[in-house]
Amino acid sequence: GVNTESQRGMTTSLKELSGGVTIETSALGGPIVEMMQASVASNVGLIVSINSSYLGKVTDAVNRSILEGRGLADLLPFMEKQRGITKRHAKNVALDQTRKAYNSLNVVRMREVGLSKFRWLHSGGGQRPRELHITDYPAGLNGGIFDVNDPPLIQKSPPVYGLPAYLPFCKCRMVPLLIVAKGES
Repeated sequence: GVNTESQRGMTTSLKELSGGVTIETSALGGPIVEMMQASVASNVGLIVSINSSYLGKVTDAVNRSILEGRGLADLLPFMEKQRGITKRHAKNVALDQTRKAYNSLNVVRMREVGLSKFRWLHSGGGQRPRELHITDYPAGLNGGIFDVNDPPLIQKSPPVYGLPAYLPFCKCRMVPLLIVAKGES
């Protein structure tokens, strides 16, 4: 589904950029397949880590309930709370990884058709937006034009360079740009 949406979105963006010319992006080969396989492997690793993290917390809670002598009085409320937390965490991880896969597919598609420039757009959502992401360019990233081959600084401390959606739970997106140098037709 992410691949289909990426292809659809990229086709629309490229059509707008070119004044109506359609550039085929759905039949791209190797790089798209490799990126999708890497994304799936990464997602599976994260989902497995949710289970091991949950198991560690349950083990600790069982040990505490035994050592403190309160048994099920402490354990049952803990288990109920953890079930909701784990479900929400899994959902958030899935959404985050979907955004990463979508943007990664778009980067591969952009490169395959010879585009490298994009405009950074903050989603406008999120409970705790990153200051650097919501601040307008040049002080921040929002609205700035960048190159996928030379990603901007997306986090100051510690310094991290990357593309929209690279940082955990980043909802920013990129809009591909066709930049023609002066004097060219």
